[in-house]
Formats: sequence, structure tokens, C-alpha cells
Amino acid sequence: MSTTNLTDPELFNCPIFQDLLKDPVTLPCGHSRCLGCIQVPLDYQREDQVCPWCKESFPPPLINLNRNTIPAEMVVKLKNNASTTDNVEVCDF
Repeated sequence: MSTTNLTDPELFNCPIFQDLLKDPVTLPCGHSRCLGCIQVPLDYQREDQVCPWCKESFPPPLINLNRNTIPAEMVVKLKNNASTTDNVEVCDF
């Protein structure tokens, strides 16, 4: 049985920008995305959004998304750890 390293930054990467999540929110399927990654398409959204992990689709508009606090806290810790060793970029909007 394999184990997951919860300090692996890859677990907290945005699937769109491949950087650490910024303001993670929970999709209806339970996965997380950056709030900005969801909001930008909402302005122009005419088609269903699709979760990049499980491929579940959600009809527009995606509203009332809840902040996902655990990944948000982990990203802060990862950024703090990374800033002492090297620079890690975070997708900004």
C-alpha cells in the first residue's frame, strides 16, 4: 500500500496554472480549485464547468462556493517553507 506525503506541494497545485492554490474553494464534487480560476470563467461561462480530476460537470453558474480551509492552511505552510529554501510562485488574479 502506498502512502501520501501531505507536505508534497503537488497535492496543492492548481490544475490550471500548475502552481500552489490561491484562495481554494470546494467544487460540488469535493475537489478544490483557485477561486480566481473559477471566477474568471464565470464572467464568460456559457457551458458546464468540468472538474479536472474527476471530470464531473457542473452547470453554470457556480455560485456560493465555500472556502476550503485545510488546503488554504497547507498552502500557507508550504509557501513559508519554500520561501526559506527557494521561490514558489502562486497563481495571482
